[in-house]
Amino acid sequence: RLQFVTWNVCDTTPLNVAPLFRAEGPPPDLIAIGLQEAPGNPATAVIFEDTWGNASMKHLSQRGYVKIRTEHMQAILLHVFVKLEHLPHIRWIKTAFTRTGVGGYWGNKGAVTVRMDLYGTSVCITNTHLAAHLEQNEIRIQEFHAITEAQRFPGCKAGTIMEHDYIFWIGDLNFRLDPIDYEAVMNSIADGRFQKLLEFDQLKVAQREGLAFSGFSEGSITFQPTYKFDKGTTIYDTSEKRRKPAWCDRILWRTRPGTEVSIRQHSYTSLSHIKQSDHSPVTSMFSIQLDLNKNQPLVQFEPVRNWMCGYKGVASYSVVMDIPTSGWDWIGLYKVGFCHPKDYRTYVWADSAGFGKGKRGCMVLFEPPYMPDEPGYYLLCYWSTHFDCIIGVSEPFQVCISFLSLRTRNDQ
Repeated sequence: RLQFVTWNVCDTTPLNVAPLFRAEGPPPDLIAIGLQEAPGNPATAVIFEDTWGNASMKHLSQRGYVKIRTEHMQAILLHVFVKLEHLPHIRWIKTAFTRTGVGGYWGNKGAVTVRMDLYGTSVCITNTHLAAHLEQNEIRIQEFHAITEAQRFPGCKAGTIMEHDYIFWIGDLNFRLDPIDYEAVMNSIADGRFQKLLEFDQLKVAQREGLAFSGFSEGSITFQPTYKFDKGTTIYDTSEKRRKPAWCDRILWRTRPGTEVSIRQHSYTSLSHIKQSDHSPVTSMFSIQLDLNKNQPLVQFEPVRNWMCGYKGVASYSVVMDIPTSGWDWIGLYKVGFCHPKDYRTYVWADSAGFGKGKRGCMVLFEPPYMPDEPGYYLLCYWSTHFDCIIGVSEPFQVCISFLSLRTRNDQ
């Protein structure tokens, strides 16, 4: 199961992210949240996690999720999380971004993408913020094509967005209702005649006419337009501009023609009770078909036993034959509940005996100065430089405080 959330947060900071991720049924295996107009300084965003990313990680890590990648371009962000159990089954995580603002020179508009092979199936997630204003429909259509033509993923079996087995396209697409006047839109919303209004939706028209998003599907829209509200209310724009409400925020999907894949959408709705922005968040849950026998972990750890705080710890593992390894591969020690691959307590370089060829009986040593001084449950992860991701995860194990250390502490 996969859950997608898109929200134009209108330069606001997170108050409570938990409602964004609530869903009926079994918890999702993958969660992607795409934001537009996120706050933050673009100059520091490369170094520091944005406030929305931090809030999402804190909430989701407590529920067993690990952030596998973030891609951002100014105020457009995409965070992707997976359940820990799926981490070693993911390969070839790649990212891309495309600027479309100011003729392609500015990143206030455009797209950020995260793609991966999930159990051997290629999945692409693209978060976009297209040109604003009703009269810019042709520009939005041009931006769609510019994004699909520009983004490339070298070394992946799916080298472009449209070559992926599953594509999920989310974001503030900014398509408006036209030609229809303000009063007619408001009356239709009041009467709940959404399907009548959607006849004037620029995105639906572009799809029907084959101008953009050809081959993409969208669930039935049974929720009210998601833009533009007076902040903090469910009242549509009362400013002098009186912008017509529209379904700017969308979640679409596409499967690659000729492939034997299946997808089911379980829900598609807006979260209109969340009022801090002038947009409502939109969320959707899917199930997709995967072959769980593919992309098995490439590194297998032996069970870890008898680790104690302040004492050296030994980890043994084996590497699958014929996979590329490197002197830059490393093994991280993580507290159970860690947030992302760089959230390790410490790390050591991988055993050189495994470099270049598969080998059983590889071993690494964690020296006492780098061992945790806090007892608890930990796990090991093998980071592959070649694959640029984690390719092996140990079972959780306990690090205990030694009797000698406990006695010393009691004496103090």
